[in-house]
Amino acid sequence: MFKHKITQQFNKAVNTYDAACDLQLRVGTNLIERLRLHYPSSNLMLDLGCGSGLITEKLTEEIAFNHLYAVDMADQLLSLAKKRLAHRAVHFACRDFNTFSDKNNCFDLVFSNMALHWSPALNNALANIYRQMDLNGWLAFSIPLSGTFSELTEDSRNHFYTEQVMLSILTQLGFICVENWISVEKQQFPSWLTALKSIKQVGASHVQQRKWHSLSGNDFIKRLVSGPQIEPARLTYRIGYFIVRKNGQF
Repeated sequence: MFKHKITQQFNKAVNTYDAACDLQLRVGTNLIERLRLHYPSSNLMLDLGCGSGLITEKLTEEIAFNHLYAVDMADQLLSLAKKRLAHRAVHFACRDFNTFSDKNNCFDLVFSNMALHWSPALNNALANIYRQMDLNGWLAFSIPLSGTFSELTEDSRNHFYTEQVMLSILTQLGFICVENWISVEKQQFPSWLTALKSIKQVGASHVQQRKWHSLSGNDFIKRLVSGPQIEPARLTYRIGYFIVRKNGQF
């Protein structure tokens, strides 16, 4: 059910995602620029949570590769990615992070931009990624951390891990951290309604623990916004970047 609801929200954003994903695009571009310094070319690359393919396209331009697999669970966004990357040798699969597998291949580079937090069990998703990588494979990903959407009430935002917890999970699974850093992005909007719509327009509006489902107008905003509803409105994103490699000893 959780997976179905997330997929549904992202598919609903198929006509608005590209125009509204400035932050995701900026974060993904930053990650690719740093990744290129460590790992500029790949034989077999995997992009998990490719969405409409905007960042996947940048990945193909900045990282040399022989083969690339692009995976997303939202089939309508994946259709956009297929059209965008029709001129490139990219293989597409409509799967989620926990169940994706390719028994015939081991990836030397796995990339994921602002997507892994949608897994209902992040430990399992990262463990699955680890299994899909070759002995000395690399993983580069960005993910919202604790402090993201601090302006919203606790029951109107998903749970985000701290940097320390993320590093602990990666270490326990057998990854070696090469580089990690945090950036804080603050987006300003003319009103809270516009701010909340910006989340919906990129398909990120599903909240797992939400106790209510359908509100509108001022009542809707009062339930979501923590503290005084001062306008213009602002949303904070605390983004963690992680570039790690698989420990070849394991």
